[in-house]
Amino acid sequence: MEAERDLGIVTDPGHWTYKIPGVIAWSIVILSVVGIWAYPLVLLWLVKVFATYLLIRFVINVTFYVVGIFQMRRFALKPNEEREEFVGSDGLREDEVRHVVILPTYKEPMDVLRRTLSALAGQRDARRRLFVVLAMEERELGALAKARKLRTEFRDRFADVLITLHPANLPGEIAGKGSNQAWAARQVKRRLVDIRGISIDTLTVSSCDADSIFHPGYFAELGRQFVTSSHRYRRFWQAPVSFHNNIWQVPIPTRLLSFSASALHVGTLVNPWSWRMPYSTYSLSLRLADEVGYWDPAVIAEDWHMYLRSFFAKRGRIKVDSILLPTSANAMEGDGWLNSLINFYRQQLRHAWGARDVGYIAQQMGRFPDISLWKRAALFFRVQHDHQLWSTAWFLIILGSVVSTLHGQPVLTYFQSSEQVLLAALIQGLNFLGMAATVAIWIGECFRCPVEHPKDWPLVWLQQAVAFSLLPFITLTFLTLPGLHAQTKMLFGQQLTFWRAPKGLLTRERGVFVKNLLARFRDI
Repeated sequence: MEAERDLGIVTDPGHWTYKIPGVIAWSIVILSVVGIWAYPLVLLWLVKVFATYLLIRFVINVTFYVVGIFQMRRFALKPNEEREEFVGSDGLREDEVRHVVILPTYKEPMDVLRRTLSALAGQRDARRRLFVVLAMEERELGALAKARKLRTEFRDRFADVLITLHPANLPGEIAGKGSNQAWAARQVKRRLVDIRGISIDTLTVSSCDADSIFHPGYFAELGRQFVTSSHRYRRFWQAPVSFHNNIWQVPIPTRLLSFSASALHVGTLVNPWSWRMPYSTYSLSLRLADEVGYWDPAVIAEDWHMYLRSFFAKRGRIKVDSILLPTSANAMEGDGWLNSLINFYRQQLRHAWGARDVGYIAQQMGRFPDISLWKRAALFFRVQHDHQLWSTAWFLIILGSVVSTLHGQPVLTYFQSSEQVLLAALIQGLNFLGMAATVAIWIGECFRCPVEHPKDWPLVWLQQAVAFSLLPFITLTFLTLPGLHAQTKMLFGQQLTFWRAPKGLLTRERGVFVKNLLARFRDI
């Protein structure tokens, strides 16, 4: 397809565009280290401005996180019978919409897949309107037998359960979720549209991780937003992803950072000024997926990349709309405390590999001159900004703190004279708000978590409170270093190999877990 050739990513890992994040990251780190001795006061003032920016950004996000919790609760408590059936301006009725859910799987435990399918079966009108695709990998021994067993168990609970088998070692592909999902989506289009004759204009397709559990009202709301949107074929839909399924079984560092990530998702989706990007488990129209040539099989971090692919294909007219009903997922786990932390680091490294998107945007810059320069530049800055913060923010703050200690000037105190005491008080107030916001996330996520707290919860809370003193070390180890690690590997032209994140089922029993989780969802 012409669209695929124009939108494809450069597969050479040594291409100069992939070196951009690493060059910038190491330039910032090296200049900051040199600045401690060469120009300490300049570095200190730069860090003052940067720290203030981070605090303002953080406080704004936590504010919208709190707003989002109330909005989610209000929406989830609204009875379904009060939500009328909708008809689009073009006459498309809500009951005509069909939803396809693709589950790309590779060596996933049967209990985890059953849990996800059980939750999907709880969606309204699932037997008539929900198609589930078990996207298996040929590389997995016994994959077809596993899929057929699941189809036998669940086929009568959905409109259909389709099985796809992604061939191994196809040219130009990298093993991972993106290549599997691209293969499965093409099979869906052939089977449902070309063979069965279902209109592609009435189909949504959702990317679903094997451990993701949708809120029981998700697809009903997706159908309503789909038919009422005049731009339905240029939209992604995203629910806030919260890592709650097994949150009380993972190590405290994993739990604290997972709480922060969950809060970030909620705040970003509620903030009207944020530039939203799809993450992990999301939806779009099958027509949009088909028009952009589906997911790029040469990309591992496929969620943001699919948005960028669509952005360029549709000349910048792409947007992510929010569905404020929580999707629950697993926090990273492993066989034992140490193995869990190692797996968490590897997962963060894989996520940080999304910095390749910076290179992809640079590659596309000259191909689409009909997209305004400011919009292309803004997109580049948006993606580069987030990945650069990931790999360098910690170094700037810590090195700035070293300089402030040596020179006796606190990082977040700008003003010394009595005439500027009000401004100084405002800065200190902002610092206090940042600390309060951190505690608010911890407490809010503990109470928002839709799974039972451990019986020894007072001890768990005490351990978490103590762990706050280790946050600088935790963020260095599990945020900054994976980001810098990934960008350094890209700088030297290395390629990330696919690694399957383990998704064990740490709860007592699948049926009880799903029943309790969905019941708690209704109280969020």
